[in-house]
Formats: sequence, C-alpha cells, structure tokens
Amino acid sequence: MPNGAAVIDPGQVAQQLVERAPFELANAHIAPPPTYHTYISYSNWMWIPEGQWHDVSVSLTVAGATVTLTATPDYTSWDMGNGATVSCVGPGREWVKGMPEDAPTNCSYAYDEMKDPEGDKWTVSARINYSVGWTCTGNCGGQTSGDLGDVTALAGDSTSITVYQRQTVVR
Repeated sequence: MPNGAAVIDPGQVAQQLVERAPFELANAHIAPPPTYHTYISYSNWMWIPEGQWHDVSVSLTVAGATVTLTATPDYTSWDMGNGATVSCVGPGREWVKGMPEDAPTNCSYAYDEMKDPEGDKWTVSARINYSVGWTCTGNCGGQTSGDLGDVTALAGDSTSITVYQRQTVVR
C-alpha cells in the first residue's frame, strides 16, 4: 500500500462512475420521416446516428487506485409510442432517399393497428443499452476487474410518425 493508504473497493468506485459516464443520448430517426406518413403493416426503418454508437470510458483515481469504467453498446431499445418496444442490434441502417423498397435493414417496425380512424401520430424514442465493466490498477485490494451488467442510457431527441390505414374499394 502506498503511504499506508486504505484499500478501496473498486466495484463501489465503478458504480459511482456509472453516474459520470458520458453515455450517448440516442437521437431517434425513422423512415418515412415525420414530414410524411406510413401505413398499417408497412415496415418503417429506424436508426440512430452511426457516430452515437461507440464505447464509452471514464476513470477515477482514489487512494492510489485507478478505476476505469468501460461501456460497450449492445443494442438499441426503441419506444414506438403506442406501447410497443423493439430491440435492435446495433444503431440500425440509415434510410437514404433512392434506396430500393426491398433494401435490407436490421431495425424496423410495422404498426399493426390504429386507435384513431383519422390516423395516429406516435412519438418514437431510442435508448442505447451498454454492457458495463471496470478495471482497476494500483491499490485495488486484489480486485482487478468486474462486471456491472447492463446500463440503459437516457433517450435523446425523439421523432414522430403518423400512421394511416389504406382502404380498398371493391366494385
């Protein structure tokens, strides 16, 4: 022990670091965009900006021990506004105008019912779920690493989508 410093509990320090970690606030995007609309049973693309999908790290030195918290994004959790939630691996793929109708994405959602016959407008938000661990160097009392499990960050900017139902007339 350096200079008789008390041994810290690096797991407790790591828990404190969770509050300081610069987690990304995911900005939700959906296609069709809010300036347009969608229909029941139509798959709507969802994504967050690629730059928001990255590891997060923060360190603190206490009593001769340096604890480093590292958070790795696992998936994006979506609140679709209608009570439904969706989980997507990764940030999703951005829809770019001109893409073919059958272009693949790993993150989409199709609304399956309407509450208002004139159309439903839903607010959609996203949150990144991180897998969090820590390491310790120095006066760590023999504990050099640990796992804090999953932490879900707060949502960033939301978006909206209006959903209509197509009507077919048979003659």
